[in-house]
Amino acid sequence: MPKPASLGDTSLSLPEVLEAEFTALHGELPADHRAAADPESRLRSLWAAVHQLKIKRAALCLSGGGIRSATFGLGVLQGLARCGLLNQFHYLSTVSGGGYIGSWLSAWIKNHPLGLPGVVEELKRRPDSTLDPEPRPIRHLREFSNYLSPRAGLTSVDFWTLMTTFVRNMFLNWMVLISWLAAAMMAPRLYLSAILLPPNGWQAAPNYLQMVRAYDIGLSILLGVALALVAVAMAYSLIDVPSTGNARLSQRAFLKYRQLPLLLASLALAAWWAIFRNVHGSEPFDPATWLLRFVAFSVAGYLAGGALGAVILALRKERPKRRVVRSILRLAAILLAAGFAGFCFWVAATRLFFAPAENALNYVCFAPALILGILLLVNFLFTGLASWVTEDEDREWWGRSAAWLLITIAGWIAITLIVLWGAQAVTATRTGNRLEVFLGQMRAGTAAKAVLGAFGGVTGIAGALLAIRSKLSSKVAGRSGFQWVLLSVALVFFVLLSIVLSWLLLLAGLLPWVQNPNDWLGQLIAVCVVTGAMLFFGLVMGFFINANKFSLHASYRNRLIRAFLAASRTLRRPHLFTGFDPGDNIPLHELSREKPLHVLNGTLNLVKGEQLAWQERRAESFTMSRLHCGSFRVGYRPSEKYGNGITLGTALAISGAAANPNMGYHSSPLLGLLMTLFNVRLGWWLGNPGPAGNKTWQHAGPRYSVGPLFSEAAGHTTDRYKYVNLSDGGHFENLGLYEMVLRRCHYIVVSDGGGDPDYAFADLGEAVRKIRIDFGIPIEFEMMTIYSRNAIETLKVAAGHHCAIGQIRYSVVDGKGAPDGVIVYIKPVCYGDEPRDICEYSARNPAFPNESTSDQFFSESQFESYRMLGAYTMEKLCNPENVRGDFRRFVGEILQRHLQTEAPDWLTPLLDVGEG
Repeated sequence: MPKPASLGDTSLSLPEVLEAEFTALHGELPADHRAAADPESRLRSLWAAVHQLKIKRAALCLSGGGIRSATFGLGVLQGLARCGLLNQFHYLSTVSGGGYIGSWLSAWIKNHPLGLPGVVEELKRRPDSTLDPEPRPIRHLREFSNYLSPRAGLTSVDFWTLMTTFVRNMFLNWMVLISWLAAAMMAPRLYLSAILLPPNGWQAAPNYLQMVRAYDIGLSILLGVALALVAVAMAYSLIDVPSTGNARLSQRAFLKYRQLPLLLASLALAAWWAIFRNVHGSEPFDPATWLLRFVAFSVAGYLAGGALGAVILALRKERPKRRVVRSILRLAAILLAAGFAGFCFWVAATRLFFAPAENALNYVCFAPALILGILLLVNFLFTGLASWVTEDEDREWWGRSAAWLLITIAGWIAITLIVLWGAQAVTATRTGNRLEVFLGQMRAGTAAKAVLGAFGGVTGIAGALLAIRSKLSSKVAGRSGFQWVLLSVALVFFVLLSIVLSWLLLLAGLLPWVQNPNDWLGQLIAVCVVTGAMLFFGLVMGFFINANKFSLHASYRNRLIRAFLAASRTLRRPHLFTGFDPGDNIPLHELSREKPLHVLNGTLNLVKGEQLAWQERRAESFTMSRLHCGSFRVGYRPSEKYGNGITLGTALAISGAAANPNMGYHSSPLLGLLMTLFNVRLGWWLGNPGPAGNKTWQHAGPRYSVGPLFSEAAGHTTDRYKYVNLSDGGHFENLGLYEMVLRRCHYIVVSDGGGDPDYAFADLGEAVRKIRIDFGIPIEFEMMTIYSRNAIETLKVAAGHHCAIGQIRYSVVDGKGAPDGVIVYIKPVCYGDEPRDICEYSARNPAFPNESTSDQFFSESQFESYRMLGAYTMEKLCNPENVRGDFRRFVGEILQRHLQTEAPDWLTPLLDVGEG
């Protein structure tokens, strides 16, 4: 459904954007068009106007597939120009590699003195020169077919520039990421230092009694804070549980007002008991008295929470049902559960951790988790005791609450074990009743060297696997075996990284008290200083290290601009040292007003999306044209101002950002973190085009990089944040078909140059599926007769075809009066009857024409083979001498000349070939 309007929303809706496109392509809107407030009615009126157009809309879609798809698409463009069709498209829809050649065409139209007619004439004309017969923009493409590093080889400065740029950006990003990660790693050590207060030998201090009183005051405050936190968590449950308050609060509110208070309460209680035992450990201990105290604390916390919740409900003017018996039973269940919790706390304190300082590491790792575990048991007990007065909805609430407790317990244990025991295994051991660091181990000993060596090896393996994943097609890189290997390596990498960081930070924290290992107050101060320094450094660097500027995107974009947008410029002034000319780039809104309207397709990543049905796709479509940029589910903004005036080069690079931590349905949270750390980031952050970006949509990107970097690393990309993460259009739909069906194009030519060696047509299937789910429009094909050479040899069938014809059934959604559309699906394929140079290249390279997408460094023979295959395919599909053709004649010729079949009944009204 289109984006609904909301108060204060200045973004544009889908009907407004499509109306602007209608006016740009066809002139004024029909007089009977209803610009109703209801978006659905407005869209239906607009689509009716599109269906009634005398000249039906036509669209050319150029798919993703890197330089392979771009070069094949170049041949298709030349063939369409020679058939008299290139100037008849209303839309040019491109994705990723298709965007390379589509942007090349748009830039040429913009730069040519005669615009589109002049470009078409140059593309279709026969050579008029015996030397350099091709138009200069095509010769430029041939020169820069190896666009990332034009001068190939390890001795090339281009190659080393790419390498040093990658290392520089990764280093700068690590200054932000590692600083914050290091500060987080210090939290368990900070807690360890806190629970070991007061330091050894403090009893000999002359002001010993005053210090005891000061500690007792601090302990009372700490215990009061713990009780208040328990009360807040209890009050929240009273407010939100369906049978009591039913506030229907979000999961974010649950984490903020219940889960976080419980975690902090467990830490406060564990710290209180440890410090209390350190201060009063020599005094007599009466177990019975302390049992009553623990039970009293627990009951007081729960009762205080109940009272607080009742007050909040009263202030909210809630009127709970007056069921006295149920209220008494619920209160009794709470008191019994609270008493049970107090008893469990007493057992844990007096039987398991009676002397916390003597087993400090285990205490930090397991005591807070044990307290949370007791609260988990209380959750279970209360759910059972109160089952007489609660409903299924209540039990679901308590079950989800218990799940978060279990997640928190597992997370705390895992982090503290890695940070404390991992680093301690390298640098320290336990002797006596205190943790004493061996001063001789300040230098890397055997264990340290082993860990560092393993970390270096796993880092190299992880980097290599990431490179493979980034380069391979989604089909190969997404195979379960490869994914499990990469996930396992990623997990080992993060564990080793955490241990190494903790070890280095431990050494840094030890320096001020290295002469006196028992000076735990000194350690606490040192750890606080180190933690604060890491946080401050990360905060400051976040202002300088921009998430956009120091990704791989800028290097990638500059090389795309030089290769494809500079091709049609007659007066270039590149820098003599770098070879780049900023003038090659074009503001997106300044593209030619002639048709076709170029729509570059990207992906708005929703790894943390809220729609359950989208857990597989984890993305939505994002389009960029000279008119508007945005997503129909979120909103649009004018391209002239969006992103500080987004350029064609930026839009092109976004559409082709294949390697990114968040990659739509290819995303993985663990791998996303790994890719962020290694700076495998081609994506781009821009202001949210919807209501959430009312204050940011005109910015060139985030001004502070900490939030975006960690959102990428943690997979928290969403369309609700003020900035959105954009990447390759193929991460959502790789053909560019989705948006053209949304615009009700009746003739759609699709050039699918994506890697598909088995000819399973995965990208076509993905597009058809999403279109049917989101728009309700079926797309139907007869049996596909496009075969691979292996299939022809195996199945013993005659040579197949180069394309297929499909039906876009608009009538299913728009009514029987709406004419259906036709899709011409073209696929690069070799059957052995191609020109001799193509056959020769194919014989030397059996993977042709589906060579790996990882190969973005085309040679001259490679470039020419794909270009010529595209041109030859178009000659097979239609008569190149028919320079006055239209799409009805084009489809008719495909059916008669190529597919050798009659037009089906549904297609006859759209063809009527005699009407040229």
